[in-house]
Amino acid sequence: MTSEEKQIKKLFKRHLKTQVIDVERVFEGLVHFVYKVKTERDIHFVKIRKSYYSALPNIPTDPQIIESEQKALKIFHKKAPSVFPRLIAYIPEEHLIILSDVMPNRESLELKLNNCQITKNDAYNLGALIAGIHKKLSLINLSIRDDKDKEFYDQLLYYRFGYHRIPELNKVIKTIRLQKRQLIIGDLSPKNIGFSNNREFTICDLENAHNGNVLSDIGFLGCSLILHTINNSSLALLLLKNFLRGYSSKVDISLNAILLKKIILGIALYRLDNPVIPYNINLTSDDKRAKVKATKKLLREKNISWKILVETLTNNFVYEN
Repeated sequence: MTSEEKQIKKLFKRHLKTQVIDVERVFEGLVHFVYKVKTERDIHFVKIRKSYYSALPNIPTDPQIIESEQKALKIFHKKAPSVFPRLIAYIPEEHLIILSDVMPNRESLELKLNNCQITKNDAYNLGALIAGIHKKLSLINLSIRDDKDKEFYDQLLYYRFGYHRIPELNKVIKTIRLQKRQLIIGDLSPKNIGFSNNREFTICDLENAHNGNVLSDIGFLGCSLILHTINNSSLALLLLKNFLRGYSSKVDISLNAILLKKIILGIALYRLDNPVIPYNINLTSDDKRAKVKATKKLLREKNISWKILVETLTNNFVYEN
């Protein structure tokens, strides 16, 4: 047992008055050091933030940022307790949070998408779930950080859309800034979304929760549905359209707008052409370069169909679901 695992056992005994049976490092996170902890009564997860990324130790970060995540957990769990983890403990001096387990079978949306096991009904239900969460969050006038999330909002827009210095994406930034802002989830990566045996979704990471634009959440997850079915154009289009239909069933919003399509294309570039944090996707380097070139070309178009968008980002295989 490592020194950190021993320290976790001591913290559980001191703060939760419970005996730890087993501590296991989970090598899934990019930023945090994550541990699965089995106690006498339950299974919990521990997230520790250090002065560097867990998966990329050459990238520095501020460990105190974890305070924002613990605040978000309190807010989001209260609004959707069956979806988000419960914050069991926050130990600021250790930059550590203890969470309930919302992915007990350890199966994620990423795994299911990669194996083509997500159906159009699942995608519809996922859209409806995210819309319902957004609707609940729109009723509360809160932010996560002291400056009403302004600095975080600006940094995230630049990091996802601005760093390529593409005129079309700079226009996306200007346009999205004019949209209404509210609390959003911030990082709907498929690896952060659990998928239970009952085909129900949970969300385990709120590090990027902030006062932002709902289209950012929709576009981020919409792009992820495409990229994780990248070898199956027909399935990608089917899942994307049903995800958007599910969202529209709960919230009155236009999801056929060119802005959303360009957000999805911008996120695709962020994933496919990111020199700082490479994204694990089933493409060769040559295929990635070709996709990046085609995506940049499509961004210049004024009218983009969902079919053309999906086929630009995927390889065109036929799939019936």
